[in-house]
Order: sequence, then structure tokens, then C-alpha cells
Amino acid sequence: MKKRPLFRVIDPQYGKDNIYRRAAKKTISLGLVAVATAAHEQIPNLEVEAVSENNYWPSRKAPFDKNENPDHLVLQQERPADIIGISANITNAAPRALEIIRLYRSLPQNLQPKAIIVGGWHAGDLPQDFLDAGANVVVHGKAEPIIGQLISALLSNGNLESISGISYTSQGQTVRNPIFDKRYEGQTGFLIVPPEEMDSIPFPNFGLVRFAKISVAPIMRTDGCSGKCKFCRVKAEPRSISPTRFVQGIKVLYSQGFRQFFLVDDRSEEDLEGYIAWLTKIAAWRKERKIHRLNFTIQSRLMTARNTELLSLMRKAGISTVAIGVESVIPQELKSMVKPMTRDFNEIVDLVKTWKRFGFFTHVMLIFGFPVEKFSMDIKERIKWFWRFLKKAEPDTIQILALTPIPGTETWDELAAQNRILTDLGWEYWDGLHVVFKPDPPMTAKQVQQAILQLQRKFYAFHYILHMRWVSLVLYLIEIGVITISLPIVWPLALPFKGFSAKKAFQAWYRAWRNTKRRAGAHLIVQSVEAKLSQFMAKLNNANA
Repeated sequence: MKKRPLFRVIDPQYGKDNIYRRAAKKTISLGLVAVATAAHEQIPNLEVEAVSENNYWPSRKAPFDKNENPDHLVLQQERPADIIGISANITNAAPRALEIIRLYRSLPQNLQPKAIIVGGWHAGDLPQDFLDAGANVVVHGKAEPIIGQLISALLSNGNLESISGISYTSQGQTVRNPIFDKRYEGQTGFLIVPPEEMDSIPFPNFGLVRFAKISVAPIMRTDGCSGKCKFCRVKAEPRSISPTRFVQGIKVLYSQGFRQFFLVDDRSEEDLEGYIAWLTKIAAWRKERKIHRLNFTIQSRLMTARNTELLSLMRKAGISTVAIGVESVIPQELKSMVKPMTRDFNEIVDLVKTWKRFGFFTHVMLIFGFPVEKFSMDIKERIKWFWRFLKKAEPDTIQILALTPIPGTETWDELAAQNRILTDLGWEYWDGLHVVFKPDPPMTAKQVQQAILQLQRKFYAFHYILHMRWVSLVLYLIEIGVITISLPIVWPLALPFKGFSAKKAFQAWYRAWRNTKRRAGAHLIVQSVEAKLSQFMAKLNNANA
């Protein structure tokens, strides 16, 4: 019998300090699974497997090399792949993506794949790096519309000239094909799935993933964003899966045992009418089937909190955690970002509190030190603005990042034109934890770096003993223990008070218990980052930043 060809698609490891590495051990990149699923459906007799280096477990008998990285030599010896696909979506993972390409190209001839395909935002914006490393093709934008055609052409040594939205080398020259069918063109030269085909996207087949433990299923309804934030790479107009089709997908995943979901949409309420429709359907299904264990984490605009009826519906549907991109509380920075939200400090605080009042766990995301033309504020004043917000709004968890200029964004173009991007530091530092550009004067990169750590330490440590960091961790452990054993006592004591029910009393206890655990973990991450920062600070010194 003829051998069935194998397509292995790989999500490379993030840099070692990436803030998402721990979370990634519970979930999977939806893009990875989407491309694997599309290839599996589009090509008969094609075998497909997906490997996430970020969710890759020894207990699943995954092979590792001497550097404790996934061992692709063993993978290729055990099950030789004819075509390799690599996601270079996150800039921080680009060095590992390049390393994997070179690794497969260095294998013995009998183990080398026939072709290597690379996709993702970073690769699409900087394709030459990946072609020079040994990739055959770079896909610009969504691979799903053309993946079947592309793999078929590569397997048969066919012509690539008719395939939309790809770059490749021909006769020693780099060629970039246009998008021939304009329905599939989003941003210039980048592929999208058009609105009329969103319901044709197959449900993600997580059964194609090897060596992973997936407890949180990523799902997507809306691709693209109507916001025009200067620092964001997502600029394509939003297209949405219909509410009925989307709910069908959730039910399928629920039947497979998934109970926790992460909605990867940049703005879940982008299509408000459709958002309300699917929430209503899920809420009715939960009530009819008496489903209690169903939790969604979403990304949402701060301003959604103005619609309190919508917040109530979200709670009924099972949304428990909301990641809110506040980004900044300094009006001049919000204006420079072109962030579509209020710039009123007090309203920002009130809206975060509204999210909490409706029972949501709030994860607030902030960017410290965003560049603003013709605006000067010293580092101490910026810290005061941010800390005053954190004290007043009291979000459950926070994420304060350094601005990371992303290739293909307006912010990148502006800073590059001013020679302020520190690309010589290496892409591994493009993770939001490290300052990789020259900030606005009078600030320096080192000051911004230290300010971000200071704010996060104050929030996640007991800041009155800020410099005794391991003492903070011990206190967290004691607090977790006290809260845990207090449930049988606090719960009945709370019931006689007006407005309290057994459910509300438990929710109040659970918020305290959950937040203490999360903050203890975040405190450890901050300590780990700080411990490794001296080498990076030396690099900033050398860069005169």
C-alpha cells in the first residue's frame, strides 16, 4: 500500500521568561489546531499531527533532547513527516522557530522533510529571515484558505505561482504572490477567511494534538478588530461565525469533556448582536440541561461595563473571568495609542469596579511608558498615576507590560523611523517583560524596566514588606491556609446578614481564596524575572538606553 504523507505542524516554545508559559501548559494555540484541522479536512489520506512545544509533557511520553527541549530528531525517526508547518506568530518565539527550521534542515537526508512551511504574524512581516534559514514557503495571514492547495503542491513538486499570499524562493530570488481572489484579502497582502465562509471553518480537532494536556479549550467567534490601536497588529475588519454555529461548537467540545474555555477574540463584543445571541443560547442551554460546570474567560473592552444588562447575561452564560485591556490611565498615552475608550481616570476606575460588582474576576492589562509625541512626564509621576489606579480600582489580577513594538504596526514604524527600537538585543526579549525601545525623555529604558517591576511587586507582594520578598510568599501560603479552613466558619456566619445567600457567601470566600493563590503565583513569577534581569540591564547599558 502507498504510504500516507504526514503533515506535522509545530508551535515553537516561547522564550524562557515569557509570561504566558505557565498558562500555555493548560491550553493550546488555536491557530495551530485550526491549520492542522483544515489540512486534515482538505486533503484525503493526509495524516496530520500538531505539536505544541509549550504544552508538551513527559508524562505523555514526549521525547526531549539533552537541552530539555522537544526532540524533533526522535519525532522524525519515529514518525517521519513529509511536510513541516511552523507557527512564528509571537515575536518572542521567533528564535526557536528559526532553530527548528535549521534543525530539520540538518537532519540526515532520509529524515529531512520534503518542505517546511512557516506562518504567523511575525513570519508574515519578516519572511526573509525564515526563507534564509531553510523554509520553503512563508504564508502571509490565515493559512486555512490555502493550506490544502499548498501542501498538495509541495508534495507533488507542483507550481507555487498560483497560490495566494505566500512568499518563496525561485531562481535565487524571493517571490511574494499577491492574493488572487480579493475576497480573501484583509490587510494588504494578508490572507483572511471572508465573512461568508466563517461558518465553513471546521470545529477544531484537538484529537490531532500530541503530548499535550488541554484543560482549557481555546475557541474563536470573531476574527479581526475594528479598533485601530497603534501598537496592535490585528487590523483586519472583523468577521464572525454565526451564533448558532458557534454554540454548536461549544456543545461539541463540552460533550468531549471540556468545561473551561478561553475565547481568543480580541474583543468578544465586537459583533454585539451576535454576542448577545450566543450568550442567550448558552444561558438557555445551561438552564435546560442543569449545567453548572461551564466557565468562559474572555477578552473584553472596558466600556462594555456600561451595558449592565449585557453583564448580567454574560454571567448567566458562564463567563467568569474578563481580561480587560485598559493599557493606560494617563490620558495623553491613551490618545497616543488611539485606544477607543474613555480617558477619564475616575470613569476607568468605576468601570473596573462595575465588572467586579457583577461577579467577574477582572484581569487588567496595562502598558507602562507608552511613547507620546511632545509630552513629558517623569518616571515617578507615571508610577503615581498607575499605583493610584490599582489602589482605587482593586482589580483581581494585573499584567503590567513594557511596550513591545511589533513589526507591522504603526508604533513599530514610528519608533523605527526615530531609531529607537533596540533590535540588537534579540527577539527573545520581545515578550512584554523587557524594555526593547528607547522611551520618551526624561525616562530611560532602565528606569522603565525597574518601574514595571516595582509596580508589580507592590501589587503582588505585601508591599509594606516589599524588600523581604520570601517573607511575602510565606505570608501568602499562610493566608491560603487560613482562608481554606475558614470556609466552614465564615459561610454560616455570613448567612444571617441582609442580602447574603449561601451562594453569595461562597462566591465571596472563593474570590479571596482564588485571588490569594493567583497573587502568590504571580509574586513568584515577578521574583523569577527580577532574579534574571541583571544580564539584560547590562545589555541596556551597552545600548545606551
